Amino acid sequence: MTLTLQTAQLFFGAILVFYASGLTLSLLLKERSGLIYPLTVMLSLIVFSFAAMIALDFGGVGGTHYVLAGQAELSETLLTHRWLLIQLPIILTVTALFILMAYKTRIHERHAKHYRWMVITCVFVSFLATITMAIESFI
Repeated sequence: MTLTLQTAQLFFGAILVFYASGLTLSLLLKERSGLIYPLTVMLSLIVFSFAAMIALDFGGVGGTHYVLAGQAELSETLLTHRWLLIQLPIILTVTALFILMAYKTRIHERHAKHYRWMVITCVFVSFLATITMAIESFI
């Protein structure tokens, strides 16, 4: 039995590791305002890893060439369960990034409590959705 890892799978594994560290950093936002920059970098790495994984999938590096197929097959591919699931962590991660870029070092202040909790919730739900996708792919 040979085990081969595709590039998209490596990106997905990196995304899981980045989400775990991003969740830890987001939980520490209240105590340390100096964690804003590392958390922003971590969330940016997640978004870029998702973009790379999707580009590799569409480019056909690991298998089927979706772009070279007909328009009907491309529409069918974009409406599959996997493509609908992957949108949630991307949207929530970008939302958390926008909140962090808007508040910067003021996110740990008292008036930004709701925004800080929103960042934590976005990262947590994104992490759970990514873990759900990982578990679902092994079934």
